[in-house]
Amino acid sequence: MCTKVVCALAMGLLVSYFILTLYEYALESPHFMLRGVTLVGCERMNEQSVIKLMGVDSATNVLGLDLLDTAKRIETEPWIKKAVVRRELPDELWVRIWEHRARALVSLDHLYYVDEDGKPFKKVEAGDSLNFPIITGLSRDDLLLESPWRMAAKERLITLLGLLDGKVSSLAGNMISEIHVEFEGDLEIVTRDHVRIRLGKDFYSSKVRRLAAVMEDLVAKDQWRLIQSIDLDYEELAVVKYRKSAQSMEQV
Repeated sequence: MCTKVVCALAMGLLVSYFILTLYEYALESPHFMLRGVTLVGCERMNEQSVIKLMGVDSATNVLGLDLLDTAKRIETEPWIKKAVVRRELPDELWVRIWEHRARALVSLDHLYYVDEDGKPFKKVEAGDSLNFPIITGLSRDDLLLESPWRMAAKERLITLLGLLDGKVSSLAGNMISEIHVEFEGDLEIVTRDHVRIRLGKDFYSSKVRRLAAVMEDLVAKDQWRLIQSIDLDYEELAVVKYRKSAQSMEQV
């Protein structure tokens, strides 16, 4: 019995030694040296910039590369939300990245880009585009902490950002100056030509569609430039207020 145990241990040690020797050989073998990187998901990011973040070159051994650490290095770029790195043996890497998509700006301790998830993800630097609506009425805690009121306000904001980016919206992103979150959580849009559009707390999809119909009618009548505000926080109605008149009219 003892002889069988000793033989089994010896065989195990021999196999382990063989595997370790083989692995060490592979780490030095030119057969596994990096010859190509396939990048998927680069829209804003330059491919060469991503490879530089990875810290790899032709002397990198694909087999010995720490994939999780490489993905984390890629994710140090503020515009990159997530990265996945995979080996394509013997000598290639496959990299998938997901980029943040800027949807708005928010002023906290500094001006930040906000993505489609309502997350501030990058400080705005000199030369960066400012052609986005600015979110007002929310603090850093409102965006980052998870209390029920804050989460509800953030969810409403995310919903609205998604709708404004979709085909049902009549307001292109560069037409909106501000998205204001009121104390009670109601949302209001301010256009670049100073029209205030009140949306309230709910039913944003139908309200955005109603806004498109109202805007189309006002533009067709050459009256958009006369509008001071539009209140959509009514069931099936839009109350339109003109700038230099007490007159208002309701649109179905």
